[in-house]
Amino acid sequence: MVSDVAGVSSRRMMRAMSSGVEDAGELAELAKGSLRRKLPQLRMALEGRVLEHQRFLLGLVLEHIE
Repeated sequence: MVSDVAGVSSRRMMRAMSSGVEDAGELAELAKGSLRRKLPQLRMALEGRVLEHQRFLLGLVLEHIE
């Protein structure tokens, strides 16, 4: 689905998830560029629940990437 997990769109979505955003539509809207052509598939891929410890780990991953 997303070819570059360290790309701008991926980092924006991970940052939002680590901040507590859970709505797949809202997360998908953070996509930029060519990824926006895949919004319906992206929404489906982002469905699910992120728990507190997963948000914490996402934050650590983002710190490491940046």
